[in-house]
Amino acid sequence: MIEGQDILYFSADDWDCGITTSQTHIATTLAEKNRILYINSIGLRKPTVSATDVGRAYKKLKKFFQGIQKVRENIWVFTPIVIPFHQSKIFQKINKLLMVLYINLYRRKLKMKQPIFWTFLPNLVDLIGKFNESKVIYY
Repeated sequence: MIEGQDILYFSADDWDCGITTSQTHIATTLAEKNRILYINSIGLRKPTVSATDVGRAYKKLKKFFQGIQKVRENIWVFTPIVIPFHQSKIFQKINKLLMVLYINLYRRKLKMKQPIFWTFLPNLVDLIGKFNESKVIYY
């Protein structure tokens, strides 16, 4: 069991998505003996102009501007915003820069020195090495 560690936890699900997923269960179990910065999903699909997607975008923006939120003992949640043009190299670079800036800001605020980089998302490989992490776990 992992104990006494700080963990940057990149989830494919939002913490409050309405259902309890295995990713939520793992984070909750890890938080019994570790500190977690749970990073909500960055979204992988191209949004549409539907009411559902506009509502999701509004909700994500609102959460982003709230900063990190403590949701339970040892778990803080951050909702990053990304520009949803995932095929564009320019927007990929901008998104990477924004993720690194904000996560490092909150990592420092929580005094996480060498966190474990734990991800469920293969497309975050470019972020490895940007947070002074002690290990990387891809689940």
